[in-house]
Amino acid sequence: QEGRSPVTVKNYRSDLEGLIRWSKSRNQKGLNLGDFAAANLHEYRESLVHRFKAATANRKLATLKIFLRWAADARLLQREDLPHVPNVKLPPPVQSRPQWLDRCEQARLQQSVEAAGVARDIAAITLLLNTGLRVSELCALQWEHVRIGDGEGTLTLRRAGISRPSHVPMNTEARESLM
Repeated sequence: QEGRSPVTVKNYRSDLEGLIRWSKSRNQKGLNLGDFAAANLHEYRESLVHRFKAATANRKLATLKIFLRWAADARLLQREDLPHVPNVKLPPPVQSRPQWLDRCEQARLQQSVEAAGVARDIAAITLLLNTGLRVSELCALQWEHVRIGDGEGTLTLRRAGISRPSHVPMNTEARESLM
């Protein structure tokens, strides 16, 4: 009724069915909201922490929070009995070093793109490999940023954190891919 997507509704149903199965495995009977909110919430949260990654456990806990609020609105649970349901702390993101392709990998990439024969894709890969552009810079590139003259060429870019435009030179291969 609240306009949730079908995937969200499916996930809610799956999460609540899992909660009911967990409750039955603990006390051999169905889910009693009053008992659960008072005594079993911490145990259930810990079982999620041990069985799932933090993001999945947090999604299941979000479903539980929504369900408990609904139960209070439907007067199946007293509003003052609503427990605090803390999220699971997510691990800090791992900072990976930038990756690059060696010469053989670059050649294989270029060959596979050229085999497909799409001029736009060939030009994009050639520019990336020969100019050092970032993908976001390539995506923002427009024809007015391209200058190709006799035996030379440059791309004019606005880079984050730099107030004046950057001029990126193009080698022969990059110029020919655009022409």
